[in-house]
Amino acid sequence: MNIPKTMKAGVLYGYKNLSLQEIPVPEPEENEVLLKVGACGICGSDIRYYYGENAWALHTLGFNEPTPGAAILGHEVAGTITQLGANISEWQEGDRVGVLAFKSCGVCEFCLRNLPNLCAFQHHIGHDGRWKEVDYAPGGYSEYMPIWKDK
Repeated sequence: MNIPKTMKAGVLYGYKNLSLQEIPVPEPEENEVLLKVGACGICGSDIRYYYGENAWALHTLGFNEPTPGAAILGHEVAGTITQLGANISEWQEGDRVGVLAFKSCGVCEFCLRNLPNLCAFQHHIGHDGRWKEVDYAPGGYSEYMPIWKDK
């Protein structure tokens, strides 16, 4: 598939600071695929992030943290796989998928009790501050986004 070098994305830089930007299309890592976003819902938590309330931290940790900077909101996502990471064999380019919003650790007390939504170590698409190693926390308010193979 022909994937452009840049894409449009709605980037949240902080409290009430959402801007449509032209940014690089992310490269999928070995256990990820690149998704061309077909649809993305607007969730109440996206709105709370825009207004400066960290909905993930309140729900998971029980206290408010600052809204992570350079986040691309949107975690209710569906789209088409356009590129495969090196370790991906169970999917193909062109497959249409819906995306689970988070990836839990699998070993904490909540994960072991089958409550992965309460995992304090999860990565969450669309706003998670744990994506420190990337320029933009990936989310569905973009033309393309990387997603984990198991989600």
